[in-house]
Amino acid sequence: MRGCFNGGMEQRRAYWDETHLYEVDTEVIAVCDEPTPGIAVREGPVHPKGGDLPAVGESVHVAIDPEVRRRHAALHSAGHLLDACVVPLGSSTWA
Repeated sequence: MRGCFNGGMEQRRAYWDETHLYEVDTEVIAVCDEPTPGIAVREGPVHPKGGDLPAVGESVHVAIDPEVRRRHAALHSAGHLLDACVVPLGSSTWA
């Protein structure tokens, strides 16, 4: 997360590789309070933000709504398809 120092520990953004990962038990590797309160976890299906923030090193369970994730994944894929249709028409960026 921007503005959050995690002491050089690597965060695995599991959602990049596993679209259908909806929950995980993991470890907090950084806690931020600026610009938006949040945590960085060793691996996770989301960027956790807000609420009561755990301490670094604490184990946490991170879960998301599977229906919302599927909807966001479908919209993301649709964006790629739309881009693939627009690029041949001579536009690679949205105006």
